[in-house]
Amino acid sequence: MRTFTTIALMGAIALAKKNLRYVDPEVPCHRSSGNKPEPRITNPLTYTDDLPSEWLWNDVNGVNYLTNVRNQHVP
Repeated sequence: MRTFTTIALMGAIALAKKNLRYVDPEVPCHRSSGNKPEPRITNPLTYTDDLPSEWLWNDVNGVNYLTNVRNQHVP
């Protein structure tokens, strides 16, 4: 058992040494991915009056978009 453990540890050390990455001394901690985030919205959204006063998912133009309740707890 000790022989197997020793061989496994030596193999793990060899793999760890093989997988070491080169670190650029000019930029050791940061590499830019080039992907820039979308600009943030800085002004408030405009108010609109054409929203419905009530919205029900069980009657949208005669279509019910709700599913049956399966895990209903009945006391």
